Amino acid sequence: MESVKGRILYKRGTPLKTTIKTLKIGENCHQSLINYSKSDSEGNFDFELSESADHILLHFYQGEKLLHVLEKIDFQGDLDLGDITTSSQNIAVKGRVVDEDGNPIEGLMITAFDIDIGPDDFLGCNWTDDEGKYFITYDPSRYHFQLDEENVVKTSLNPVSIIKKSLSLLDREPDIKIIVNDRLGVFELKRSDEYPDVSEIVKKLKIL
Repeated sequence: MESVKGRILYKRGTPLKTTIKTLKIGENCHQSLINYSKSDSEGNFDFELSESADHILLHFYQGEKLLHVLEKIDFQGDLDLGDITTSSQNIAVKGRVVDEDGNPIEGLMITAFDIDIGPDDFLGCNWTDDEGKYFITYDPSRYHFQLDEENVVKTSLNPVSIIKKSLSLLDREPDIKIIVNDRLGVFELKRSDEYPDVSEIVKKLKIL
């Protein structure tokens, strides 16, 4: 069984004692909790996943407050995340979907995008619960990339991608829109207005 370890720090390097929820992301954005752990007073954590996974989201909480989201995809074996610094950027959106009479609608797929140059950046998706509520979390790297040697190599055959990554250094606040799909996640029912320059760590959207 894979293990995950690392250390969570505040922006100035102060260790954080947090609760860590690790979610496995499956097909069609279905999520399952595969570990519930804590970091110690020095910010260190070391735990095993309850089942194998190749796409996970780690949520770091203090009480009910979400501090940071870290995404890992297509990894094999144990993960040593090293030092992780909490983000002051947007990492989640939440809201509620109701019908014309104000009744909550359960089981709809909600997808969040960052409106960008060229194709929009996919942020994440989730399903409404029995109260019509949704909560979508994502790693800030979904909309903000650091241009480094690795990224240049990966995009060397596509100048447009290089330009986009360069511009994204200035794009530290996403311009968010959400799309509501049916219970099969196939047909679009509605899309929101654009929410520009979202700076809140968790953005609460208006009822659709």
